[in-house]
This record gives sequence, C-alpha cells and structure tokens, in this order.
Amino acid sequence: MAMALVPAVLTLNVSPCSFSVAVDTTGDTWRNVRNELECMHLVTLGTNEGRIAKRSVTTNGQRKILAALKVREPAQILDYELPIPAG
Repeated sequence: MAMALVPAVLTLNVSPCSFSVAVDTTGDTWRNVRNELECMHLVTLGTNEGRIAKRSVTTNGQRKILAALKVREPAQILDYELPIPAG
C-alpha cells in the first residue's frame, strides 16, 4: 500500500499591520515571527483507503503569536476524502 506525502505551507492572511502588532506584543523581531509562523505546515497523505490533509502541531511560539494577533489556530484536519464504496 503506497502512501503519497505532499507537503504544503499553510497561509495565514495576516496584514503587515498585524505583524507589527505581533512584533510589539511578543517582543520579538519581524523575522523571528515570520520564521516561527512559516514552520506551520500542511501535509496531505493519500492511500487506497483515502486522503487526509492535516497540519503540523502548533508550537508554543506559534500559539503566542496567534494569540497576539487574536487569530484562532487553523483546524488540525483541513480536508479529507474517503473512497467511494463499490457497488
């Protein structure tokens, strides 16, 4: 049973003003805030049994930034597809 692994990067629609708020609130640099958020990934796993798109676990740093932006964490499972039963 082969498993396809397709990594992707989640995109958060965050304005430059929001980044400024995150930098001010977290006390970190813009580069560190960006790098921390870029570590959040979306992976799609597919087999004969179906397909699922799941994101990586939120780090404490990402949680702190999202809270500063007053943005909810993205859902753990963003999409899934089950095979259509035969018959």
